[in-house]
Amino acid sequence: QVDACLECGVGDHTSVVSKATTCSACDGGTYSEGLAVNCSVCAAGTASSGRASECFDCDAGKHSGDRAASCDSCEGGTWSNTSASGCTACVAGKSSGSSASSCSICDAGKYSGDSASSCDSCDAGKYSSVGSTECQNCTKGRYSPSTGSSECEDCIEGFFAHSVGMVLCLKCSSEVDSGYGPQYTSPAGSATCSECVKDSYMAANGECTSKVNGVVAKEEGTTLETLELEEWFYRFSRTSAVVYECTSVHNCLGGKIRSNGTTSDSICRVGSGGPLCSICEPHYFLSEYEGCLRCHITNAWLGPLLVLVLVVLLALATWRLHKQIMAWYNQHQARLIEASQTGTVLFVTMQILLILNTTHKNVGGETVPSPYINFLDTLSFMTLDMVQFVPFECMYTESSFDHL
Repeated sequence: QVDACLECGVGDHTSVVSKATTCSACDGGTYSEGLAVNCSVCAAGTASSGRASECFDCDAGKHSGDRAASCDSCEGGTWSNTSASGCTACVAGKSSGSSASSCSICDAGKYSGDSASSCDSCDAGKYSSVGSTECQNCTKGRYSPSTGSSECEDCIEGFFAHSVGMVLCLKCSSEVDSGYGPQYTSPAGSATCSECVKDSYMAANGECTSKVNGVVAKEEGTTLETLELEEWFYRFSRTSAVVYECTSVHNCLGGKIRSNGTTSDSICRVGSGGPLCSICEPHYFLSEYEGCLRCHITNAWLGPLLVLVLVVLLALATWRLHKQIMAWYNQHQARLIEASQTGTVLFVTMQILLILNTTHKNVGGETVPSPYINFLDTLSFMTLDMVQFVPFECMYTESSFDHL
């Protein structure tokens, strides 16, 4: 005899309102809190196993629908918070594996589209920054040699990258088919070989041309306008490719012709100008060994005045001592005649050598090497060229020879 009805416990139900003969366990995805006719359904985002007293929330990275006996993991490329009824796709520039509670941003050198389970590496010749949705081509003048690059590298000096997406740089001196060659070079990060090597310069037609004699060959990247001359050489303008050797070498200082100055101001010494820096300005005179010098007593007239004074003193001494001189001459006449003949031969010989050297120089011959040229310069007075002793230019306020 049954004295009373039994209560169904938590997780059980009777299925009927009255006359139940047994308690049945709730199925997965449902639950009861006891004394239940029917089991309650677990809402989306929760789940339960059999005979559950309550539903549990799905963990982050998982999801469920209504009446779920368990939570399913989110697939790669999606994510979820706790109690999620579905998974959310990762946006481009991020990725996730399965059961992810969040999406990870792509590292530099990688990229992704929407719903990506992983970030892909950029190809060689491309790069990307953090969180990129696509890779960018390396710009001209830069390259990336391997996959997964976070940035591109500049081409080093002497190399170039002529198009985007380059995986290596080309060498200027080797790319003859591209219009370059051994005379060409480039600064770092170049898309073209825009400069010339030290012994060449960029001509007006855009081609590298060998530097001629008289041009300094100590730096790369020289153009026709920036040619630097050695001492003793001249050119008429910044756009002139012809270089001349100066006749008055000490007037030609060398250097570059300034863009905001004249040729004379740039490469001629002070007081000189005109073609080949060969014309002295007013109040200057041409010294054979020092170029154009300013007219003043110490350098223009001191030498001639000293010579004149010496000649006058010698004449006075000869006049006062002429008897003693004549007596001494008569006593040593034979030896003096012999010495005079020897001196005459030496004097004429030196004049011939000096004139030959001057002629050789005037027709463009090479300068006589030292120490012979120093010896000839010391005896140059034997030419009896009075122009080099007397500065006639200083007698006039203006020069009559102002052009060639």
